[in-house]
Amino acid sequence: MTKRSNLSGLLTMEDAAPRTTVNRALRTVREHLGMDVAYISDLSGDTWELLAVDAQEGCELGPVGLKMPKDCTLCYHTASGNLAPILPDARKDPFATTFDAVHALDVGAHISVPLLDENGTAYGMFCCYSNDPNHTLSPRDQRVMEAFADVAAVELRRELLAERNHRERALRIERVLTGGRVRPVFQPIVNIATGRMFAMEALSRFDDGEYRAPPVWLSDAETVGMRNTLEIHAIKTALKAAPFDRGVAVSLNMSPALATDKRLAEVLAGAPLERVILEVTEHCAVRDYAGLEAALHPLRAAGLRLAVDDVGGGYASLNHTLQLSPDIIKADMSLVRGLDHDPARHSLMTAMVQFSQGVGADLIAEGVETADELAALKGAGVALAQGYYIARPGPARAARDVTWTDAGPMPIKTVAKRFGHQGRDVSSAPPQAA
Repeated sequence: MTKRSNLSGLLTMEDAAPRTTVNRALRTVREHLGMDVAYISDLSGDTWELLAVDAQEGCELGPVGLKMPKDCTLCYHTASGNLAPILPDARKDPFATTFDAVHALDVGAHISVPLLDENGTAYGMFCCYSNDPNHTLSPRDQRVMEAFADVAAVELRRELLAERNHRERALRIERVLTGGRVRPVFQPIVNIATGRMFAMEALSRFDDGEYRAPPVWLSDAETVGMRNTLEIHAIKTALKAAPFDRGVAVSLNMSPALATDKRLAEVLAGAPLERVILEVTEHCAVRDYAGLEAALHPLRAAGLRLAVDDVGGGYASLNHTLQLSPDIIKADMSLVRGLDHDPARHSLMTAMVQFSQGVGADLIAEGVETADELAALKGAGVALAQGYYIARPGPARAARDVTWTDAGPMPIKTVAKRFGHQGRDVSSAPPQAA
């Protein structure tokens, strides 16, 4: 009988996280049956893959992620019915002895049961083997393994789904990073009294099929450990598109964690820092403000301005304001919404005006969506604003100063068309998202 393919040169390895619950089940069964190795393999793809293993010291099957052709494995032929699920001594089975693995791993007794998915279809095998023969293995031992296999299958499905989602997120992020699919757009920040542009906030849009909001992209990047890389890429593309030649200041979003990443200073090298604003985003707490300030100090000393975003939207942003002494404070849109008919919000905004003046910071009201909100902000003493009522985000080349009359921003339709929307009251539009 022809021997199965030699194992040499057929094995590959992939990174895989340990599966604690499954490994505990493997060890329990292995020790109960007195076996040397317990393992779980995946047969759903084109190859056999080792998903989890627990082995007695000195008995190594291989690393998790090990792959080989299915036809070379006992698991596959047991699942196919070519081998009995219980082999008291594999070395005495005529078919089993044709496998290199039996000799290379010194397999004596071998017992296996299928792993079933939610539809009852086998997608893998739960197996144990010992180096010595074991003629006491029985159908009762097989039933014990089946019970544990049910538990392991449920846990594996959960973990495999999590791993697949992780891989998909990472591939999606990698795709937009390498495929030129991060597109910068710019939203004007204007002086309410004059309509002159104070700055433009750079935002990112991700052209990767179905629309997904920027916070979702950032959350996915955070999950797969690529948040800083994605932010750096977004800043780089925004700087490249920014109209610095027109003397316009550009505001760039940055999470606190990015400030201590050496790539931030590298990507800002060569930019006119006196016209760059870094907005500290995020509602999460900062554990080391001293480290954050130290990282930003050289940039601020060179002329860069620091803004704190979403102030009033949570404790963290308020604490950022107190700890970082920003040049600019951005009032969260939740304070602007309904400001024209909510005395409490109006009083709070007036207090923020006084606070910003007291600390020498500019105050920007975000998320202005109606003429009444804009008028209320002006009445509260707010000097700077941005929002859909003024202009939606658009290409840098579309940004223009806005002039005003008592009726509001007269050229709003012109600006709006340049930014891709009709000039109108947008109080019924969906909430703005960065």
